[in-house]
Amino acid sequence: MRRENGTGSVYKLSGKRSKPFAAAVSYYDETDRYKLKQRTIGTFRTKREALAALDRYNVERGHETTVGQPQITFEQVFEKWSERYLDSGSKSRKESYIAAYKKCESLYKMPISEIKLRHLQSVMDEYSGTSRSTQNNLKVLMSAIFEYAVKYDYIEKDYSKFVELGEISKTKEKQIFTSEEIEKLWSMSDDDTAAITLILLYTGYRITELLEMPIKNINLDEAYTIGGKKTQAGKDRIVPIHHKILPLVKRIMEKSNYDVFYIYSYATFNSNFNVLMKKLKIHHTIHETRHTFASALDSAGVPESISKRLLGHSFQDITQDVYIHKTITELRNGIEQIKFCQ
Repeated sequence: MRRENGTGSVYKLSGKRSKPFAAAVSYYDETDRYKLKQRTIGTFRTKREALAALDRYNVERGHETTVGQPQITFEQVFEKWSERYLDSGSKSRKESYIAAYKKCESLYKMPISEIKLRHLQSVMDEYSGTSRSTQNNLKVLMSAIFEYAVKYDYIEKDYSKFVELGEISKTKEKQIFTSEEIEKLWSMSDDDTAAITLILLYTGYRITELLEMPIKNINLDEAYTIGGKKTQAGKDRIVPIHHKILPLVKRIMEKSNYDVFYIYSYATFNSNFNVLMKKLKIHHTIHETRHTFASALDSAGVPESISKRLLGHSFQDITQDVYIHKTITELRNGIEQIKFCQ
């Protein structure tokens, strides 16, 4: 019979051994970006002994508890939930979950059955005044953990649904990159971070859309890309490659040994981006590249229907088949009207 996810496994070791059966459990390594790893808890003469050892281990860890038994902690529920769900989404979603989990440190060792609304709300209140996304991510994580705990009978009531968000930080008005700032980026275009920032400015892609874009979706011969993923209108949209950034795209692709455009995660690239901004003595967020792209299209008088297609905004227009064959020239004309600097 297949064991429940998160309760370990037994396998037979190679060669002649007095104890050929190993019992192993999985865990997420906090010191290595929460990669899923496996550790052996012992070797045994028979498979029955190994399975019994796993059962003892799980009972000690609280993995066999039922409603009313307080052994299993918030941390242990997260481990079990993680093994099944943490890697099922995108890299950025995984990083959001991990960041939110780190904010729940005060709950780690608490029995899940003893965590009430006041405990969850106290954690949320610590982040009052932060961005809406930060607080939403925290509540999403709480909801995922408690939904899992209810599903597997560790608790009866889900208090996470009653958690209220705190005060939301005021959103800073978006600032577009100036021509002088873009010239500074061009002066450093040999640097990958500067090159990718320029590519963002000339395509309007969100950073994760560009970093995670499959190499097969970049057509260098005909100079266009197929990307986007956030909205239905934005998925698999065609964005021509502006002639000025075509050499940059080729250079990055030639250096890549992966199936995606650039292997860095959002967190790593964002860190490098902030270092670059400080070095150039300019102040911007990554998303302001997209705002600058939209502003440039508007300033150049590009028709709204074309701008919406390039940005992945919703529209009611011709069918996708007609779009691919009829409008790509118009998209390229719109892209080529962008002239940030001479």
